Amino acid sequence: MNAFPARKQDEEERNTPEVEAAFEAVPEGVCEVISPSTQAIDRGKKMRMYRREGVEYLWFVDPAAQMVEVFRLDNERWSHLDTYEGDIRARLEPFEAIEIDIGAFWAR
Repeated sequence: MNAFPARKQDEEERNTPEVEAAFEAVPEGVCEVISPSTQAIDRGKKMRMYRREGVEYLWFVDPAAQMVEVFRLDNERWSHLDTYEGDIRARLEPFEAIEIDIGAFWAR
């Protein structure tokens, strides 16, 4: 049972043309590099497409904000697992066995 009323986004999603998947086999995870010009598409249509296709993990990497957001697909809904910022080392799903140097993403 969902304790929240239907969101406006759910209604818009039903009325938005679907994005066609560009892969033949569904990957376990996808990493999207966010930019101001693509952010709306990445967080909207593409995120819905990945959910529809059954991608289990989604990372949004935002170089401008020096931030990584990690999502996991649970019961056909995205769960926001965590947000990692700045120059840190962390264990990001689905790679918890290794520590990832997030700061290396922003190094020049």
